Amino acid sequence: MKQRIAKVIAKSGHCSRRQAEELINQGAVYVNGKKIEECATFVQAGDTIRIGKKTIQVNFKEIDNKEIKLYMMNKPTGFICTEKDDDERQRQTVFNLIPKKFGRLIMVGRLDFNSEGLLLFTNNGYFAEFLMHPRTELARLYRVRINGRLTDTQIKKLEKGLRIGKEKFKPFKVYNQEDSSGKNTWLLLELSEGKNREIRRAMESFGYSVGKLVRVAYADLALGEIPKGDIIEIDPSYYTELVEKFENERGNK
Repeated sequence: MKQRIAKVIAKSGHCSRRQAEELINQGAVYVNGKKIEECATFVQAGDTIRIGKKTIQVNFKEIDNKEIKLYMMNKPTGFICTEKDDDERQRQTVFNLIPKKFGRLIMVGRLDFNSEGLLLFTNNGYFAEFLMHPRTELARLYRVRINGRLTDTQIKKLEKGLRIGKEKFKPFKVYNQEDSSGKNTWLLLELSEGKNREIRRAMESFGYSVGKLVRVAYADLALGEIPKGDIIEIDPSYYTELVEKFENERGNK
């Protein structure tokens, strides 16, 4: 029995499948000491995959039966969502906040430098991609403070699906607007995709700036009272349905 190398790397928890393919294209992946140049390469039980200092012994029974785990972080502002900052500023990353006891984790989506709140991690690259992919339409709930108040016309545009330039956003759900101090307003917004700076770009298109952006829920998982900068392992009972849906989808392919 053989499996594609990117699939095996993702299942091992090293990274997502797409990230594995990028590593292969960069010439960073070796099998049994030989550099792999094709993403379509297959591996079999007993092979040794090496990525930098990481070694993966191919054992399909162990990899396929690895328990899926999910973790939740309350991301503070001032941290970037990447493993390391290639910028000369060398900013702190969210991975600096993860205790070593959790091992290597894969981030589910991201929040920008100035955003905060719920950020998920998992030990399974395929599960991470499932949670992020637009086809799953998993709801992301945000509390957003803007320097103004949305008009009825602007709300209708968001709920219809905003177009900015050549890019089309999926419809937003606008649950309410709460007046804050001065001219600021708090919004409760729900999205079913995670495009780059989507909320900020939408608000900017109406002439508003975002003063604060907090993700408070992802699918049925709510942030709760986790202190900023902390990460917890989520009890599996809270995401059983997500895992079942994921495994059914994988089984049908």
